Amino acid sequence: MKEINYIIIRAEENNVKIITKKNNNEENLDIINIGEVLIININDNIINFKIVGKARIISKLDPIISE
Repeated sequence: MKEINYIIIRAEENNVKIITKKNNNEENLDIINIGEVLIININDNIINFKIVGKARIISKLDPIISE
């Protein structure tokens, strides 16, 4: 059975930017507003992501707040 890992990002202010980069160097920009949630499947060839703005990030590790 394939394990699926997700990162959940909830915007704590408007215009939070999430930039994801895949292993083929493709980048994707998502902009979410306060209260909106973005769920990222990190098994989807994503090698890293960057968050600009205040957001709550939930993963298998611990909740983190980006400011």
